[in-house]
Amino acid sequence: MAKELGLNPRSLIKNTPSPNQRWKLPVKQWIHKLYEGKTGKPPVTKRHNSQTPKRKHAADALVPLQVYAGEPGLTGNSDNSSHPTITDWDEYASELWDNNEPSGLSESLLYREIRRENQRAQKRQEDFRLAARYVAQAFGQIAGVEKVVLFGSVACPLREENPRYRKYRRAGIPMLHECKDIDLAVWLSDSDRLKALQKARSKALNNLWQEHRIGVAHHQVDVFIMEPGSDRYLGRLCTYNQCPKGKPECRVANCGSIPLLRQHEDFKLNTSALMSGKSTVLI
Repeated sequence: MAKELGLNPRSLIKNTPSPNQRWKLPVKQWIHKLYEGKTGKPPVTKRHNSQTPKRKHAADALVPLQVYAGEPGLTGNSDNSSHPTITDWDEYASELWDNNEPSGLSESLLYREIRRENQRAQKRQEDFRLAARYVAQAFGQIAGVEKVVLFGSVACPLREENPRYRKYRRAGIPMLHECKDIDLAVWLSDSDRLKALQKARSKALNNLWQEHRIGVAHHQVDVFIMEPGSDRYLGRLCTYNQCPKGKPECRVANCGSIPLLRQHEDFKLNTSALMSGKSTVLI
């Protein structure tokens, strides 16, 4: 029946439902439905008879593509132009597959999932922005903190990008970027206040949870320490409560030369990210 419809094995394999596509028909039932819709007659299931002579060669079972050249409705050379070609049938079968049981469910579910993922990405960015304000207000109460700037993906409008998951990539629909963490640049004149910054960050995130039930971990807030006047990047506020911690990352050159000021190997802060239009001054 698939041969009569002009379908090739690749089409059948491509339309095999995955475990999370329970709304799709199995390929056998899908072919029956497609065959009945085209021919108007119920599909005939062949029964194998033990007395039926077997083919000598497997190649005898293959039907050349040219066999369809003169059959109406299966090629573009037919006088009946209302019928699709073999290639069109492949596309039509895929379209019917995406819209079977019930009609349009596969496509609508996919778009619905993408819309939910985009809404979730926007909500996550809003939560991170609120968390950044909480942390910045806590930093503003510490002596030596001169300025706090929010930058990175949380500060900018979310950009569209290729989806990470294959089922979304196959649809060819871009999705909004998902923020992973909060980037804060802090101009600090007194390096002895790093421990106070750690405590202020944790306290601010605890208050955020108690007041808004928004959970943000302290390691999701990256604090980049800047030197006032020169705007030189000094290092990142460590997430460990003691320095050195004895972790492999603590063995990076100059890491811990100033307690709780972490260094990353081969890392250079792109200062253009702190320019106006790409960042937001919080205090």
